[in-house]
Amino acid sequence: MKSFLRTLPKHYTKSFLNLWVEGEENSFVSPKEAKEIMGISNNPKSDGTGPTNRPSTLPHFKPGISYFYPSLKIHKLEKDLLKPGVEPPVRLITALQDGVSKRSDVFIAENYLRDLEKDYCGDLLQDNTDALVWLDSMEKNLEVSVKSKVNCFTYDFKALYDSVSPNLVLESLKEATEECRPEWSTDFVEWLVKLVDLSLKSSVGIFEGNWYHDNL
Repeated sequence: MKSFLRTLPKHYTKSFLNLWVEGEENSFVSPKEAKEIMGISNNPKSDGTGPTNRPSTLPHFKPGISYFYPSLKIHKLEKDLLKPGVEPPVRLITALQDGVSKRSDVFIAENYLRDLEKDYCGDLLQDNTDALVWLDSMEKNLEVSVKSKVNCFTYDFKALYDSVSPNLVLESLKEATEECRPEWSTDFVEWLVKLVDLSLKSSVGIFEGNWYHDNL
């Protein structure tokens, strides 16, 4: 993480609005969606040539303040160090529920990315519960001769989240659309990738008056 400004750069908000105007002009989103999600006006200009695309001044369209909170990594401590007063390792998590990308992120996730993930990552086990359901299904549905040859294993990645490259995220998104959504146009995919890229870059948080972002 690194500090970059004492105030949240306004260009993030402006960049999201510009991308959504681009999406509206190319019919990737409807004028109604652009207005309801990002507060972009679809009122006609005085000369009737098209919408004004002015951003709304209503407070619920304005981003709040994203911040950091610690996730305690108690399991990283040796057993003999588990004593009252010990300071365990932490992972800082950015709370983005009020971030500049929140409204856009929720829309593209619900309308495009969530179903795409399911199709592209068909065998993905998201958590322990998912793994237990999968194992139970294996137990019930596979023949004994097959189950006897199955060897389950897991990977433990060191600094997994720090190791995920934003470029890899974008490349994976492009590959997923090519394999699972061939009907999506090239222009639409490029627009979607730009929204995700901007979302990654605008994942910032404030601490003691300074704004920080990942070293992307």
